[in-house]
Amino acid sequence: MDKRKKNQYRAIVIGGTGGVGAYLVQKLLDSLQYSKVSVISRKELKPTPKLHNIVWKDFSDYLISNEKEAMEVFKNHDVLFCCLGSSEKSLIGLMFNKKKYEPMFQTIDYDYTVGAASAAFQAGISNFSVVSSSGLSETGTFPYIKIKWKMEQAVKVLGFKNLSIFHPSHLMKPAKADEKFFKKILLNSIASVASVMPHSQKAITVEAVAEAMINESYLRMEKKTEGLVFYEADDMRSLIQGSEQ
Repeated sequence: MDKRKKNQYRAIVIGGTGGVGAYLVQKLLDSLQYSKVSVISRKELKPTPKLHNIVWKDFSDYLISNEKEAMEVFKNHDVLFCCLGSSEKSLIGLMFNKKKYEPMFQTIDYDYTVGAASAAFQAGISNFSVVSSSGLSETGTFPYIKIKWKMEQAVKVLGFKNLSIFHPSHLMKPAKADEKFFKKILLNSIASVASVMPHSQKAITVEAVAEAMINESYLRMEKKTEGLVFYEADDMRSLIQGSEQ
């Protein structure tokens, strides 16, 4: 029997329409422990009783230019989940054209993420959970791993009581039934390669990351885990298995 307190927690999500974020939002809405789920997005979401949709057409206007106004949005929530990340198309583009795509990663994966974290901390949120990446380095040659590394350093010094940083090694998004033929082949090929990699480097699905994040948030709220914790792919699998026992 689940003995957790029902309808106790209020979450706010940024990046809630992406791969991990969409699954996370749905799991939060289905959760008996969360009474309110606020989602900041650029578009209107399908309304549900627990969902509070905040539409920001231009994130820069709020998170960078009007931090005080943004702070008001984050007030009266227990945890901020950040699933922001540039698209797969942008990541591929970054490999071939750093000059064009690096500013995009800097804006989304650093400016928006750190801006949201800063506003949330000032608003009194004590729990911050963010999707990052494995293999980060300050001196790496690939801009993505340097930008994510800088993001982590920036949010670590903000002062959150509880900071959860998730490090999926390879994020795997399942191919949809109506996916374009060549993209479906690509996604399925990536899944096949990932399945034979060493266990610590195996791909983890976007849904599994979302499930690990919400399960970890229960541990935070129940004070079973505190402080700064990094979660690698195996740790995320353990969070999922632990909740099933």
